[in-house]
Amino acid sequence: MRTKHLLYSIALVSALAACTNDDFLESAQGSQEGMGMERPTISNVVLDLNEANTRLEYNGKYSFQDGDKMSVILMDENNTGVRYGSTTNTDEWNELSWLEKYHLVDYAHTNLPFIYDAEENVFNSNADNVLEGNYFMTLPYAPLDGNRQVRIDIADQTQYGDAMDQDVRANFIAKNQQFVGYGQLKAGEGISRFNVSLVPVLFPYYFTIQNNTVNTLHVTKVVLSHSMLTGTLTLDPTRAYYNDPTTSAKEKGWNLETSYVKEHTDSWATENPGDIYHFNYANFLANQTATKSDSYKKELYAHNRYGSMEKMDYVYNIDGEVGDVSKPWVNVAGDGKGTREAGKYYWDDAIRAVVQPMREFNNPEYATQYLEVKVKDGYYNEDGTAVETGDCLTLDSKKNIRVAMMLPKFDLRGSSESLKLTIYTKEGVIQTIDLSKQNEGIRVDTQTSGILDRNDPTDNKVREMIIALDNPSISKYPNGLTINNEDDLLQLVNWMNDGAESADKNPQVCFTNDITINDELAVAIEKLNANTILSIYSAAAPGNNLRIATSEAHANILEHLDVASNVTVEVMNGGVLNMTEKSYNIAHEITSGINGNSNYWGKLLIEVAEGGTLNIVSNDRYSTQTKPEFNFRDRANYTEVYIDNAGKVYVEDVQVVGFFIHNEGELNVMGGASISFADADEWILDHGRWEQPNSINTIRGTVNVHQGGIMRGTINNYFENFGVINNYGEVSNILNLANPDPTKKPGLINIGALTAVTGVSENTGVVDYHEFLAGVILNKTSYEMQNTGEYWYTGAAGQNGLVNDETGKANPDVKGVYLSELNKAMVTKAVITEGILFTDYQQETTLKTLVLKNNTGICGYALFNDKNEVIGWNRGMYFKKGEGTVIFEAGSSAWNVYFQNLKEADKKGMVKSVLVKGTGKGSKPVTFDGLVDEDLSGKAVNFYTTDSKSYSPIWFESANLNITMHTQVNAKSLIVVDGTSSTVDNKGVIRLDNTNVPTNIEFGGTHPMQR
Repeated sequence: MRTKHLLYSIALVSALAACTNDDFLESAQGSQEGMGMERPTISNVVLDLNEANTRLEYNGKYSFQDGDKMSVILMDENNTGVRYGSTTNTDEWNELSWLEKYHLVDYAHTNLPFIYDAEENVFNSNADNVLEGNYFMTLPYAPLDGNRQVRIDIADQTQYGDAMDQDVRANFIAKNQQFVGYGQLKAGEGISRFNVSLVPVLFPYYFTIQNNTVNTLHVTKVVLSHSMLTGTLTLDPTRAYYNDPTTSAKEKGWNLETSYVKEHTDSWATENPGDIYHFNYANFLANQTATKSDSYKKELYAHNRYGSMEKMDYVYNIDGEVGDVSKPWVNVAGDGKGTREAGKYYWDDAIRAVVQPMREFNNPEYATQYLEVKVKDGYYNEDGTAVETGDCLTLDSKKNIRVAMMLPKFDLRGSSESLKLTIYTKEGVIQTIDLSKQNEGIRVDTQTSGILDRNDPTDNKVREMIIALDNPSISKYPNGLTINNEDDLLQLVNWMNDGAESADKNPQVCFTNDITINDELAVAIEKLNANTILSIYSAAAPGNNLRIATSEAHANILEHLDVASNVTVEVMNGGVLNMTEKSYNIAHEITSGINGNSNYWGKLLIEVAEGGTLNIVSNDRYSTQTKPEFNFRDRANYTEVYIDNAGKVYVEDVQVVGFFIHNEGELNVMGGASISFADADEWILDHGRWEQPNSINTIRGTVNVHQGGIMRGTINNYFENFGVINNYGEVSNILNLANPDPTKKPGLINIGALTAVTGVSENTGVVDYHEFLAGVILNKTSYEMQNTGEYWYTGAAGQNGLVNDETGKANPDVKGVYLSELNKAMVTKAVITEGILFTDYQQETTLKTLVLKNNTGICGYALFNDKNEVIGWNRGMYFKKGEGTVIFEAGSSAWNVYFQNLKEADKKGMVKSVLVKGTGKGSKPVTFDGLVDEDLSGKAVNFYTTDSKSYSPIWFESANLNITMHTQVNAKSLIVVDGTSSTVDNKGVIRLDNTNVPTNIEFGGTHPMQR
């Protein structure tokens, strides 16, 4: 394998031509809408490296190795309105200048990896059709996050061996340096060339630690922290302010013109135009002197309008001389620290200005403000790979070690905040060494040889500070210790486990980042003395997350922790967390506040991620609770719990009172368990994350109330259901609601058992009885209940019904359901899947829709005397005005029944729709049978309209209808669904108001057609 040395800057020549990576092609084309219109593409991309020489005084061994990966990132938009592609538009496109075609943006469209091939000494990409445009590069490869921001992580660095050794220094620098660059990818015939300059963006700083004590220390890492020192960098060419190095006046910067900035920046960002300074690629690529009055002859992108004096037609070099990046700095201030020559443009500084700290304004998930270097005993092989021989560096009494740290550019002069250094050892922590001032004097615990208040990667003099530990304060139990990562927390726990002193130590620790507890870390925490509790709070607002990634064996981890209200406990995918009686903060008697908040520990926020599991196995037994259904409790002795669930939550055999739950996953209330939700008011005041104060089950959420389980909303705070509740037990105070988005399903309550009890305070969604017809209780409220939803019944009740055959006898073996039962249960849609529906009284029904499946039927109900003689019939289904859809599917039947609706009191009205539906030729017939009614009102299956002499139409869809002998069917007309045909086997009588019969109904039988 051959390697090539990188220099301070690298010229990369690329040939761009055919490729094979379809994923990138989709990524590029998928972003066209965001970029504007189509643009030219280039394929067969190869980055060919020129030979280079290093000018690094600190002997960094920069080299490419086989498999190294570089990011090539498109960061512009097409703003022309011209669609490249057709002959006419392509000609128009070719007349445009580069600036007219593209403008820089602060986010990435694509991130294309280039892989180094050591044998060919090139970086290759297998991408199809790379878009023309402005590309920025990072080396090594930097991923994009969810906000399409380049994410360059520099916070976690590792040094193997003592940096007193030159080889250790060189390899550490090579492993941790970051490079950035810019290149303009232009489409052309044949091979398009693409010149890229890469420059390093970090600079090494050395901390030499002197141990002037009598004790041996084992150093594990050093941490540098300041709010302006972030461990995550990003690329932003719209905030790439670069000016004359001898002045801070921004109007003297070498950026694109203000007019360009305003025209090509979102309006919200230009409210503070001083914050937006677009990278000037003309200066960067040309490196030449030019003036605005020079007829624009230095303009880089001449086109058919060359000679135009319109400023916006061109990108030109800002007037100024080009500085020599290889020359030493000039000591202007006389403080031993140099600067670059006045009035000169340095292209390496210009590209570094594109590198920005990742902050909240450019990424909500921005990193915290620290850098750390873990130090381990070890060495580097010749190829640069590290070998670890120990987990620390031993610092003997009266000896020194050196730790290198790669720092980004920063300037803290004028900041009121101190730059702090913390040294971690196995013996404890030496924290908050102030580097913004020189610490000296014979009685000073820790002495420093100078001040660190600024850093610049172009400074060619490596800086070093001596940290002399004369009588350092080493704490094993530091209160208020900053926790930046899992390693910090593990070391703290290990200190606390080292010795009996930890028995009465209950430190508060401050999170500056999301921290994950896995099984390894949980084992150490579980070793803490029973009286030792870690109290965790966050330095940020709204706060950081305590991520639980423990297995079931370590799911009781919260028994050892108190979590403040500005830290969210997040149960990760695959993680399991148990809420035991010792998991509630009040169990540990935490009453002290932080930052003036007297109830900092009184709330517990829990998020369950998809794939995570939360088991609630105990309520907070320290609370005082009476009449939980009214939510009365002593709040001063209670931990308020807020759960945002996208995974699985199980409420075990426990009585839970006063939880808020926002459920988008699966909530299970097990047998013997009950949960009553909390009052609404506190949630709005203390945690504004949710728009609704009530506990909520979203459209994606499912609640399973198992047999013997109880779920209650309080009187003043309901459980709002937009998802699915499967009720086998008891639920009450439920608002079952239609979704605000009419394209999505409404809230659904599935009743899963005859013993289920369902209390609904509002129903604009759907209650599905399935086949159980268990009682639904309509809770009365202070306002008129909204009950405009649906009540569905599917199946047969499973009870014995009555079938009236020609002998007038009852058949007790047939399963059926009575219409009166459906009415009592408020059923609006009934799907009969088994047995018979009996019209057992002639009253208005709650049904709006009736569907009869195969082998089912609807039957007028015979009235018998005590001698089992038929003395009358209840044959009618009476619908409300304008309602009443009846669907007969293949194999269903109707016996001696009238279908009609009530127009007004005691007056008959029209059935909305009747459909006889089959599956095509040969499907089972639908049967209409009048049955025997010798002395009463005759045999008939009637579909009434406005009165007894006028009827509703019957629709046919690929169906076969069988009308039995002597049966009379009364209807308005017969209508066939377009594109279908049906048959009628008529042995009885059909009476129609409209005698026009469709031609696509085939009649047969002994009475093909009687009117």
